[in-house]
Amino acid sequence: MIAIPVYCEFTLLNVIVIGFDSGNSGLEIWTRDDRDELSISGSYYDGLASFEFISRYVRFPKGAGLPGSCWKTGRPRIIENPSKDPDFIRSFDRDPTEPVQCVGLPISREYGFPASILLLLSDIERPLAKRIDILRCESVETDGVFGPKLTESHSGENAPWMQPILDSVGKFQTAMALEPGSELLPEGYRYGLVMPFFADKQIEDLVVMLF
Repeated sequence: MIAIPVYCEFTLLNVIVIGFDSGNSGLEIWTRDDRDELSISGSYYDGLASFEFISRYVRFPKGAGLPGSCWKTGRPRIIENPSKDPDFIRSFDRDPTEPVQCVGLPISREYGFPASILLLLSDIERPLAKRIDILRCESVETDGVFGPKLTESHSGENAPWMQPILDSVGKFQTAMALEPGSELLPEGYRYGLVMPFFADKQIEDLVVMLF
């Protein structure tokens, strides 16, 4: 189980709690150290013993690997098939399975270099969620009110449900849980979790997890 704080600059908006089922998956917390690099400060692994051993001795400077990339940009990022992605510099070769998706989330009280990076590892047999997407957006003025407008998504889609979720999160400026019966929940999913990431008090990215 992991607790994720959601900030808009110095204001704590929510604390999201995610539970992990048993299976080949894991999570990592990467934190800035005294060498101005990221080192692992907390972790959970299931079925990734070799990967866990390697990770204990790895450091990431700004821009290196998935943690370093999120640290440098201050923005969330998803890597699909990490074993085949050159930006994911660690190996799962000696483990019985490997994650098929890695999600990097910057955690900070202010925009800029985050205080830490949360890395979520999702396995194909027991995925963290049925779908995880990042919605990139820009602030657009409508009738004198600024709100987020979808510019692109990690999946490459512009699905009908994406902009309404952005509109709702933009209105309340907070993370949201999409429960059964919610008109915002896409067809085929039972629950949803939406995490906003801010820049200059405006929503810049939205991480959507659908279950």
